Amino acid sequence: HYQEIESVIEEILKDRVDLEKNDIIDVLNLKARQYVSNGKLLAQLGKQWYFFPSYIKNVSNGVTYFHDLDPELNHKNCPVNDCYVFVNGFLYKCMLVATYPEAKKQFKFEKAAGELLDAYRACSSNDSIDEIIKFIDKLPHTIEQCKLCPYSEIPPPPNTPRTIKLFPLSKTKPII
Repeated sequence: HYQEIESVIEEILKDRVDLEKNDIIDVLNLKARQYVSNGKLLAQLGKQWYFFPSYIKNVSNGVTYFHDLDPELNHKNCPVNDCYVFVNGFLYKCMLVATYPEAKKQFKFEKAAGELLDAYRACSSNDSIDEIIKFIDKLPHTIEQCKLCPYSEIPPPPNTPRTIKLFPLSKTKPII
């Protein structure tokens, strides 16, 4: 779907006069394309070579079960523990907690995992500045929901690329 995604990105960004398209070599020596405007990375498109293990441990009698593992080790081994997600205007720590609100409309989950996932609170633009700063400060750290992932049993393969941090988050709090 590379070409389809590329055409969508280019359609969205086409009116930016200062848009630069740069082909780069990513960490796996595969070609990736970056879309840059005024020195800021807007998008990067590359090819995925590794699919993550499923969060789902098994499904039995229509109930979905997750793992129950060491959250610290899972977080440490998670290849995307620093890739945060926006869904429907909310900022989430990871894809598991980000996709759960929709998934629970379609599937039945074991009680303990469902309660744990329901307890997660995403960050909203309607939150106070203090709440947003507190949420962002916690992003790099393990959350309780990390125990539901498989990474302490199934770590990523060796040499799994980490996120390329072209524009890392500032370590200072914003001045408001």
